[in-house]
Amino acid sequence: MIRPNWDVFKAKFSINPQYHFEWFCYLLFCKETNQPQGIFRYKNQSAIEAEPVDIGDDCLGFQSKFYSTTLSSNKAEIIDTLKKAKRDYPKLTKLYLYTNQEWGQAYPTKNNPKRKAQKSAAQKEIEEIAIGLDIDLLWRPASYFESPFVCQDCADLSKYFFVRDTSIFDLISFHERHTESILKNIKQSIPFNGNEISIERSNVLASLKDPSFKISIVSGKGGVGKTVEVKKFYQDSKQALPIFAFKANEFEVEQLDDVTKGKSITDFLTFFGDSTDKVLIIDSSEKLMDLNNLEPFKEFIDLSVEHGWRIIFTTRDYYFDDLNHLCLDILGVIPNKLYVSDLTERELEELAEEFTFVLPANSRLRSLLQLPFYLSAYLRFYDTTLEVPMDLAGFKNHLWNKRIKAGDSKREKLFSELALQRANSGKFYLPVGTNDIKTAEALLSDEVLGEKDTTFFISHDLYEEWALEKFIGISFANRLSTTDFFYCLGQSLPIRRSFRLWISEQLFLNNPEIKIFIESAIDDEEIESIWKDEIITAILLSDYSSTFFDVFAPDILRDDLELLHRISFILRIACKEIDNSTLTLLGLKPSDTMYFTKPKGKGWTAFICFVYENREKIGLKTLKAFIPVFIEWNGSVKQGETTRKASMLCLEYYKWLESEDSYLSRGKFLDSILKAIANGAGEIKNELAFLIDEICISIGNGKTSYEYLAKLILKEFDGISIAQALPNKTLELANACWLKPQESEEWSRHKESEHMFGVVDDYDFNYHPESALQTPIFVLLRTDLKATVDFILNFINRTTLNLVNYCGEENFKVHELTIGNKTTRVFLDQSLWGAYRGVANVPDLIKSILMALEKFFLENATYFKGDNLEAWLKYILKNTNSSALCGVVASIVLANKDRLFNVAKILIEVKDFIQFDTARLVSDSHQKGQLEMVAKMTGGIQHDRIYHNERVKACDAEHRKSSLENICLYYQLFGKQGVVDEAEVQRRQSELWNVLDKHYDEIESDRDSESSKLWRMSLARMDRRKMDIETEVVEDKIAINFNPRLEDDLKYLSDSHQEKQQQDHRFLALSLWARHKLDNNDDYKKYEQYELHPHQALSDLRTLFDKLTDEEVPPSESFFIYNHATHIYASATLLKYHHGDLDEDGINFCLNLVEDMLKQVFDTSYQYQISDGMDSCFQLIPDLFSYVPENIAFYKIILI
Repeated sequence: MIRPNWDVFKAKFSINPQYHFEWFCYLLFCKETNQPQGIFRYKNQSAIEAEPVDIGDDCLGFQSKFYSTTLSSNKAEIIDTLKKAKRDYPKLTKLYLYTNQEWGQAYPTKNNPKRKAQKSAAQKEIEEIAIGLDIDLLWRPASYFESPFVCQDCADLSKYFFVRDTSIFDLISFHERHTESILKNIKQSIPFNGNEISIERSNVLASLKDPSFKISIVSGKGGVGKTVEVKKFYQDSKQALPIFAFKANEFEVEQLDDVTKGKSITDFLTFFGDSTDKVLIIDSSEKLMDLNNLEPFKEFIDLSVEHGWRIIFTTRDYYFDDLNHLCLDILGVIPNKLYVSDLTERELEELAEEFTFVLPANSRLRSLLQLPFYLSAYLRFYDTTLEVPMDLAGFKNHLWNKRIKAGDSKREKLFSELALQRANSGKFYLPVGTNDIKTAEALLSDEVLGEKDTTFFISHDLYEEWALEKFIGISFANRLSTTDFFYCLGQSLPIRRSFRLWISEQLFLNNPEIKIFIESAIDDEEIESIWKDEIITAILLSDYSSTFFDVFAPDILRDDLELLHRISFILRIACKEIDNSTLTLLGLKPSDTMYFTKPKGKGWTAFICFVYENREKIGLKTLKAFIPVFIEWNGSVKQGETTRKASMLCLEYYKWLESEDSYLSRGKFLDSILKAIANGAGEIKNELAFLIDEICISIGNGKTSYEYLAKLILKEFDGISIAQALPNKTLELANACWLKPQESEEWSRHKESEHMFGVVDDYDFNYHPESALQTPIFVLLRTDLKATVDFILNFINRTTLNLVNYCGEENFKVHELTIGNKTTRVFLDQSLWGAYRGVANVPDLIKSILMALEKFFLENATYFKGDNLEAWLKYILKNTNSSALCGVVASIVLANKDRLFNVAKILIEVKDFIQFDTARLVSDSHQKGQLEMVAKMTGGIQHDRIYHNERVKACDAEHRKSSLENICLYYQLFGKQGVVDEAEVQRRQSELWNVLDKHYDEIESDRDSESSKLWRMSLARMDRRKMDIETEVVEDKIAINFNPRLEDDLKYLSDSHQEKQQQDHRFLALSLWARHKLDNNDDYKKYEQYELHPHQALSDLRTLFDKLTDEEVPPSESFFIYNHATHIYASATLLKYHHGDLDEDGINFCLNLVEDMLKQVFDTSYQYQISDGMDSCFQLIPDLFSYVPENIAFYKIILI
């Protein structure tokens, strides 16, 4: 609790007490009226301090008056304020008037015999005028500031204004200045010749502004502009929300409160509790690696997120993984990942062309200039008069002399000392001696240093790295011995990082002295391992790698390969770089997903070659430790000699694992080995072909060798590379693995479809859900079309014959299909025809193969020139015995009808094909809905989403709405302009009439049977000659109506069918209303007859239930199919959403239906089916707990 002390207030704010009093009152008014975001105001706001706020029926304003005289003496000013307030804000109903003074009481003698204390005349007059203006004047005098609201509830505010000690406001003010100082020297553009070169990364800035991301990591190389993007965000947002920045090495503290100058960190974090969006920035987060104790920092971010702060980290890309894991481990939050990329070479050239500057010829220097920091430095000292072309080392030396030294050795000396002090101490703010103040100020004016109070800080990490590299170079030149050199360096992480960069540069410059030094250091047992690791890392990133492995081969191969293991570890940890090429191929931005990495440096090639050449000495069993290196290499590099060697090593190891002496089980490690083999398939074709031959031979002998490889090739996406490299061998493997001899009847498993068709049914070859992408067939069609089409023909023909043999040929109709001079016998079957649409009782494998064939021809139809597509489809029809392939051909014809009339005519000649395709059309009309319902009922099919999505997308193809019936009529009436001329239309029309006439002739002998009537109806819909064509204008368009002229018996049949359909669909609206409402689909609002009148829904529900349960006149089979669960959904909807609209009888009726359905759970014969209503009953159970509490035990048992 804080007691107000106006003397302290006046002393603390002696320069402008009225201004600070206004601010204090503004904060109190915001608290009192619950305005956490503040109140809009104008500069020199009239009459009141800010715009009025509306609360309920009142319009509230406030005014603050800090007086050194009495209130009575300021009567005129207060009255003037009231009048102006009402004039300028007519709707104002209440005015809060804050003042540091109190009213005095009056003791008048007139009409006051007992001399009672009364309001002063001035107070009365002011209040009377307020009443006359219809303003409720609420005094907030000095006593108000002594109230519990101010002293206790707003103690944090009062402390700032009434206590001399440092308050939370002072702390906030300090960190505001601190944030400004950190970001001050960060330039948002590059000045050059009077222009400002700005590099836009709008996607990063937009993501930083998105408050839904609680943690964001902005990563990239040093100097790429990470903090620039953060500064842009700060500049755009600092007026709207609290934003504070810290440097990572500020957290080198013993206890967390040290970060906030000894004040409670919790007070700091909770001060902005009313703000819905507030941000903390942790800059240069890679420096967290340098901290001796990470616990204070972990506590800080944990508390920050707990109190609703967003956190933005900036970090070098090499620390990204560690920071990502830190967020996951401490916060359990997956961070928003933002990668700031270098300028591309093309972008750099475009900038040079636009702003007229010449890029250096040296490729390494040009590469460095792709970092905006170095580009800015290059342009700052741009000089076209240099006689000697500048290289990378010369450029850095030039920058040092211009930027740091600037002709003054004192600057160079002081800066080097500060950089070394920062590296060794980990402190961000560094003291400077009295004698060096002027030198430090000179560096400050050049923005090399920044300043805070009496300390300085290095404005950019790259300046520090320059200084450390120079220090290392000098120490190397002055070394007495190798051990002395490392002793001089110390062991701080910044020094070690700079040492790695320095030694890499020396290796690139081919300094012979450095190579001798390396050999000496590696062999010297007194040198600590951390320095050897840094040396090895630098070597692996350089061109010296191969020489290193040659020179140190004996050392690498001794001591149980200890050094080789170490090199392998360093390769995978330190020799990688960000690779966004995969994201580009996927059409994704780097900020949209997790990063990919790729190997960096010549060390990978040298390591893999060394292991390959020494594989016998290393041994296959020991090879396991190095397999991850091969896997990572092949994951990024798919071609080349190194890839061949890595693939061979993985293949040899896999063969050893499959040997009889090794126990092999499927897991992530084996999957990774197989994936590496697949990635390098193009380099080891002969070895893989031999292995596939072995697999096929072993299957023929009743045993499967290398079964995991077989499954990879035929089932997994990762195996596609092998299929592309070896299409014919993959087809041989598919033939061996997919076909299975039909067992005798007594051993079959209840006539499963796989057994009936003679295909494999093993779990690992389970291709559910069926999809064009489930098998390698789609890829193989693109790789070797002829071989793959022949495989499909042979496979489908054989499996169809298996089915015919299993079921008996007498149970199949056969049609002799003649094309040219070849006649084939085709087994006719509706299920086979529709298999490519996934709706038949056909094995998923077969359906997936058919889907792949259809998808290939649909997607590539436009690439077939002339009659080539027609020739392929005729080839399939001429060589198949199965309706399954005829159905696929029909689909391709429907999608390309104008160019495939000759194929369409072949299909239309077969009555069964037309009827099959009409049934397929009906099935397709609701297949997408069924697929989406299945996804919903199974939680979205997360595991096989890609296959499910492919199937759903296939449903949207336009030709799914057509059929052979439709295109038969189309050919008689239309032709696509530019493809079909009038003469061709006439020819097609004539040929189709001949076909139709043949169909008419075939039905004369049996025209009155039910099947014949349906076929006659179909012919009537196809024959242009027997139609009345009418046109009408619909919404400025002409609609053409084709009305078949039906014979009397067909007309009667049609009318009867329509009437039956109306009866079957009578309750469709009730069903859709109930289901949409339960699914939270706004379409339920369309059915106003039920939504506005739930009693009508109950009435129709009773009618439906009576019809479903009528034993004397039972419903038709089709009526039951359409309505078998509608009464359940309607009952659940009425109970859930309209319980209050129903009377007791209606509630009991619906409740009985729902509970009867729930009781089926206990019936062992009940099998759940999609859309049987059980889902709606379970959805209702939480409501039933409150509606029928006496049955809670029953509902709990059901849930269990």
